[in-house]
Order: sequence, then structure tokens, then C-alpha cells
Amino acid sequence: SGWTGDVISSSKTVTVNMSSSKTVYANFTAIPSYNLSLQVPTGGGTISTNPSGTSFLRDTKVYVTANPDAGWRFDRWEGTDSHTGDRDPHVHMTQDRTVKAYFVQRATLTLNVQGNGSLRCKSAVEDTYDVGKTIHLDDSRPVPYDGWDFRGWKDDATGLMISGDTITLNDDHSYTAVFFDGEDLYTAAASHG
Repeated sequence: SGWTGDVISSSKTVTVNMSSSKTVYANFTAIPSYNLSLQVPTGGGTISTNPSGTSFLRDTKVYVTANPDAGWRFDRWEGTDSHTGDRDPHVHMTQDRTVKAYFVQRATLTLNVQGNGSLRCKSAVEDTYDVGKTIHLDDSRPVPYDGWDFRGWKDDATGLMISGDTITLNDDHSYTAVFFDGEDLYTAAASHG
């Protein structure tokens, strides 16, 4: 790029001395454009850009935004020029680039009570978690009322008691803290005796 003919220069502007007829050519070089590949390897969301598109002129600063689907959360970026945890980082287009957004699926744990008792720390356990999270249901601190006994946890999907208090949350799920009184225990023992 630059000026040729009767004036040779690489400056943006030139002064032409018109003492006679002159021929001056302005030579332009196309600004290269680069492709931005947007990928979501885990599923669970999309990526939007500002400015929008996937092909950009050299030196364009493109901002990317992670848009999680319902039941998912944004986790991290790969391939951006900003910190990996930033929700809206940028990409400086100096070459073809690939940006990846990773999302994590979420699941909700609901706790219920059967019988006379309470969960003193229910809010510490009943929450939305990343899928695959290991949770100790007894961290909700089940406390029986006078004359009642805490017997364990029931899986609300199957109606069956579970062994222990440790679960792995893979989908929205509910569990019930089961409390029995002495009469229920006596009746249950007598019917099996």
C-alpha cells in the first residue's frame, strides 16, 4: 500500500506539487480477515459474539458471551485472551482462532420429612449442585422429636430406604428423612416376628 507514480510515499496523505501534469496512484492492500470457530464441547449452552459473526478483519477485538441453557452453568473458557473464568472475555483477531465454552449440568436436591422430626440444617444440603456431586444427607442434621427415632433416608423415586447417607446427585432428586415412633417400631417388629 502507498502512493506511486509521480509521488512515491507510504504516508497516508501526500502533497502533490502541481507545476505540471502529474499521475498519482493510491495503492491499497486488503486487510486480511480471520475465522473464529465457536465450540461447546460439553453442550449445555451457546456462545454469542459482539460484533456478531465468525469472520473478522485483522485486529478486531471480539467479545464472547457464554449463554448457559436452563439447568446448566458456565464453567470456563479456552482460547480467549482474557481470564478463563470471565463470563464475557474477548479475542483479538490476529489469526484464525478457536474459542471453547464449557458448561456444567446442574441438578436440584430436595429433602422431605416423614414422621415427627426435623432437619436442623436443611438449607445447608437442599440446593442445586453440579451433576456428579457427592452429598452427605446427614449433613442436614436430622433430629427426631421426643419419642421418635431417625431410621434413615428413603429414595423418593423408588420408595426404598438407602444404605447410609451418601449419594451422588446425577439428576433432580428428592430424599425423605424417615422418623418412626416406638409404636411403629413395635408394630413393624411384631409383623415380622
